[in-house]
Amino acid sequence: MARLLRDSRLGPIGGGTSEILKEIIAKILIDKKNYKPAT
Repeated sequence: MARLLRDSRLGPIGGGTSEILKEIIAKILIDKKNYKPAT
């Protein structure tokens, strides 16, 4: 969980970027999908 929150704070480009990332994280947690960071 901490990693997801930390990754969501990396380099927000626009005003809505962090909100979009928070929604993606919430969807991952709710759907219990595997989180695969971009490499």
